[in-house]
Amino acid sequence: MYEANGINSLHSVTLREPGDFLFLDDNLTKHGVTPIACTKSECEGYRDVLVAMYSKV
Repeated sequence: MYEANGINSLHSVTLREPGDFLFLDDNLTKHGVTPIACTKSECEGYRDVLVAMYSKV
């Protein structure tokens, strides 16, 4: 995760467990994901993503 300027690194994290999450402000940060890698070669990898947006009323 980087500052909005895309230069200064803020944090690096790997979400490994079901229910792990990261809450951030898209206006203040830039972020990306790495390719999915299974721990067992016979498994298929997948990624579930939930995006929630809100605004002040």
